[in-house]
Amino acid sequence: MSQAELDRVSVCPSKCYLSGDGHWRATISRPAYFSLHLVAIDGSPYVEPVPPRDISCQLVSTVNGRTKYVRPRLVTIKARSQYEFSYTMTHTSPEATLFIKVNGDDVAGCPCSVALSVPIALHAINSGPVEVMGDLDSPYAIAVQSDRKRVVTECDKVCIYDHDGVKEITIGSKGGSSGQFNYPHGITVDATDNMYVADSGNHRIQKFSKSGEFLASVGQEGKKTLQFKNPQGVFIDVITRKIFVADTGNHRLQVLHNDLSFSHVFGKKGSGPGHFNHPSDVCVSLTSFVYVADTDNNRIQVLNVDGSFVRLFGHVGSPERCLDKPLGIAVDCMDTAIVTSSLNHRVFIFDPHGNILLILGKRGDFGQLRRSQCRELMCGGGVGEYSVPTGVTIDTGGFVYVIDRINKRMQMYL
Repeated sequence: MSQAELDRVSVCPSKCYLSGDGHWRATISRPAYFSLHLVAIDGSPYVEPVPPRDISCQLVSTVNGRTKYVRPRLVTIKARSQYEFSYTMTHTSPEATLFIKVNGDDVAGCPCSVALSVPIALHAINSGPVEVMGDLDSPYAIAVQSDRKRVVTECDKVCIYDHDGVKEITIGSKGGSSGQFNYPHGITVDATDNMYVADSGNHRIQKFSKSGEFLASVGQEGKKTLQFKNPQGVFIDVITRKIFVADTGNHRLQVLHNDLSFSHVFGKKGSGPGHFNHPSDVCVSLTSFVYVADTDNNRIQVLNVDGSFVRLFGHVGSPERCLDKPLGIAVDCMDTAIVTSSLNHRVFIFDPHGNILLILGKRGDFGQLRRSQCRELMCGGGVGEYSVPTGVTIDTGGFVYVIDRINKRMQMYL
């Protein structure tokens, strides 16, 4: 066989590629899948048999300073050019590195990072908070950096606390200049721990480095694109890196590119599907659904990333089992939603279909009470009780953080 013929039929590792969620994200203790597509040097699918021993596949992660190895298992071969693998990560780590070689050479995009996440544990949450961090100054929202430092929006500032609750950095002061705040609300962090703050009273989104250095700002008061009216929620989609903003006073969501330029907008004031009445928070699940705390409609709306309506929940039931001014929402890797219901002082946990799994807050039988009575009697200051819960977030380890605004604290659940 000539060299030209060999080149035409030989597999080319640099042109091989991966597909499937498992090559970039996985949930601890649950199977993950990805496919390796073999490509010949001429760019066509490579259909000649490749012995599995010629394909090297390994995941490497670090846990408590020790290196852990997991070898994905070959599940099946499809169309002779697509090799499907599966694996299950059983130890908790923020991420792993996936190495894949064919005939000793890396395939395209490898090694690559795999984000690992842990679903929330309902039985542990039902046992109550494992930590209470108090003495906060009118806190509203919280985000968690990769090293588990907590970033909290407080009265005209943003504060960074270590994982023991000790304040390390205070960012900003009251004002309208770059790096200053006027009633900051929502906060989110990106993959490099840059912080994005919904500076509500200044009608803008501000971006800061991990250490608190001001980087950029976008927005002013108005109704046009890249203008806001009291934005309260902000979230970064980990898949697209786009920034979703709950443009509260304009009753819509604005979506920005990672460089803070405009992408698209959806929603308008109303009570119908896809309409909003003062939306206060937003998050995007790993399954690419957009969850919106539609505050004055007392419900959660689920949308596609283009704004098309999917479903809604949380608005039906007795006063103690329906949302009353929801202000915060977070969704774990299994699409379990955690919602803060501010005026009946509850934290609701819903399954992906909107069914209630658990309600956190003051215990008691409130089923026969009117909404106004519930608002007063459900308020509490004990551990596991709330007085106007606002922001909520979930870290990659499955820890849940809830801001208990009037009690000036954060309660954390495992």
